[in-house]
Amino acid sequence: MTLTTVAVTLMVVLLMLSLGLELRLQDLVAGASRRGAFLGGLALNLLALPLLVFAFGSSGAVSEDVLVGLLIVAVAPGGPVGAGMARLSAADLGFSVALLTALGVLSVVTAPLAVVFGLSGTALLAPMLTTLVLCQLAPLTLGMAARQQWPARAAAAAGPVRKAATALLLLIVVGMVGQHLGRLLAAPLGVHLAVVIPLGVLLGPVVLGVGPVLRGLLMVTAVRNLSVALLLSDRYFSSAETQTVVLVASWWILVLPMVAAALAGRRAAV
Repeated sequence: MTLTTVAVTLMVVLLMLSLGLELRLQDLVAGASRRGAFLGGLALNLLALPLLVFAFGSSGAVSEDVLVGLLIVAVAPGGPVGAGMARLSAADLGFSVALLTALGVLSVVTAPLAVVFGLSGTALLAPMLTTLVLCQLAPLTLGMAARQQWPARAAAAAGPVRKAATALLLLIVVGMVGQHLGRLLAAPLGVHLAVVIPLGVLLGPVVLGVGPVLRGLLMVTAVRNLSVALLLSDRYFSSAETQTVVLVASWWILVLPMVAAALAGRRAAV
C-alpha cells in the first residue's frame, strides 16, 4: 500500500466521519424522500453518463484506449469527496449524502458489470465492498451515532475533523502534482478537454447559482469515485493511454469541483 493510498483512505474516513457528526438519520431520510431528484441523480450517474461517453467514443472522435479511460471514470460514481464538496458549496447535505451512499452501494455491482471488452469484473466486488463498508459507511454511521448520543460534543468535533480531511485532500492534490506532473503536462490537449468540458457543464450551474438540492446532485455527479477508477484501470487495462486518461480525469475531478464548491459556497453566504 503506497503512501498516497494511505492518505486517500484516511482522508475519506475523516470526511465521512465529519459528515456523520453533522447529520441525523432523519436528514438522510428526508434527502432520499426527494424522489424526483434522487431517482434523477441515480439515472444520471448510472445510465446517462456512461451512455453519453460511449456515444462520444463511437463517433470516432477519440481512440479506443482514450474511450476506455473515459468509460472507466464514467462508470465509477459515488466518490466520497463529493459529499464534502456538496457541503462546501452549501448544498442540501442530507440529500447529497443519501445520493452518494446509494451510488456507493449500487456501484459495487454496476462498476464491475460495466467492465466490458470480454473481461470479468467479479474480482472487484470484494475490495469495493470492503472499501465501501470500512471507509465510508462505518465512519458515517459512527459519526451519526455520536451526534445522536452526544450532540454538543459531536458538533464541537465536526469542525476539526472536517479541517483535517480538507488538509489531507490538499496534500493529496499537491502530492499528485509532484508525482505525476510530467504525465499531466504530456497528455494531449484533447484528453484534458474531454474531461474538462463535461465537468464544466455539470459545475457551471453550481457556480452560477441553482437550488441546494440540484447543487448537491451536480456536485455528487461531478466527483467520480477515483479509487474505483484507478482500481479498474490498474487491474484490467495496461494501455498507457488509458491510464493517462484516468490520471488526467483524477486531477481535474479533484481540482475543479473544489473551486466550484468554494465559489458556490461564497455566493450562498452572501
